Amino acid sequence: SLRDEHKRKLEEALLAYDIVRLNLPATRLTPTSQTSIDFICTNLSENEVDFKVLTTGLSDHTAQVCSIDMTMKCNPISPSKQRRINSRTLNKLKTLLADKDWTKVLQKTNVDDSYHIFQNILQQSINTACPYSVGRQKRRQTKLWLDAESEELKKAYLAALSKQILTGLPADKQDTAAKKKAYDLKLKTLRRQQNS
Repeated sequence: SLRDEHKRKLEEALLAYDIVRLNLPATRLTPTSQTSIDFICTNLSENEVDFKVLTTGLSDHTAQVCSIDMTMKCNPISPSKQRRINSRTLNKLKTLLADKDWTKVLQKTNVDDSYHIFQNILQQSINTACPYSVGRQKRRQTKLWLDAESEELKKAYLAALSKQILTGLPADKQDTAAKKKAYDLKLKTLRRQQNS
């Protein structure tokens, strides 16, 4: 068929770059059809790649989560160098620059020489007034804001969505919409509480 021919050509084109398309189960589910329209492509060995198809309930499409099997060390956060610039350090810089002797900059006839002398004076003054300080960035702790009630509402919504997909009945569609609304309102409330 034409669809199989297109699929074969796509797979051949991917193979030219040493990439394969993994076989996914159906990712678009309707009462009348189930098709796999999404791609996960990789140039890794298939045993290094794992994937899951998740029913999220956001649409008639499922979500795909792909993970790569690789071991990584958790590197410590490297310290960052930054200048502390505030009104005190800027006033100190202003005083240092006012006290400098600029005659060497003004007396040079070559622009490049004059610029390099100016740059050196400025750099020394900045380093003195606003030295680099080493600080460590803190790791952000992610807050878990979902609760048991929201998980139950999500499960009820996903069950209703699965039933709607299988039956396609208007009553099931209304039930799904009501459960989705309850779940969305709960998430909105939890987010508001977390951000306050």
